[in-house]
Amino acid sequence: MCDAGTVQLKRDVGNHPCNDPRISTSYDQGNPNYHKYVNPPTVICRKNESAICTVDKVFELMLETPSAIAPVSPQRQVIISCGELSLMTFPVNLAGYDNRIKIVIDKAQHSVTNYTLPGHMFYPGQVVRHVVELNNAVQIETTGEGTGDFRWFNLFFGAELVWPGADDALRLKFLSGTLR
Repeated sequence: MCDAGTVQLKRDVGNHPCNDPRISTSYDQGNPNYHKYVNPPTVICRKNESAICTVDKVFELMLETPSAIAPVSPQRQVIISCGELSLMTFPVNLAGYDNRIKIVIDKAQHSVTNYTLPGHMFYPGQVVRHVVELNNAVQIETTGEGTGDFRWFNLFFGAELVWPGADDALRLKFLSGTLR
């Protein structure tokens, strides 16, 4: 599994990720809003079924597919490390949230970390999406953690709805590439 704590420790030394002081990388487990979820790994492809089923290829495709990184809106956004993405805000957009994240791409670890920014309904918080090889398959591991408002909604919405949809987007991108 992706060891989010190890990646986090590397980023906590010195400056904030992307030198952005708005980004939190540690969360008070005593906070009543503290939450953490670890989704079961999702298979994107099986190595014995496709010669292009590699961690590198799936990670490359993830970086080409904004909806595989986060529930973006609009769908066409530029993916760069330390760049910001706008996320869907329905149904809470009426509450005035500006659900934006800053992403950090770690090519060596094949991971993308999404950090919520002030104004995001789950701020402060982070989600790590990590491409790994397990059991002869390339899979995505997703871990979320934070102390932002709406703990219960984040645990359900993020863990149960958003990330399986993002995994589906990546799987479809992979399948569309193998059918050409």
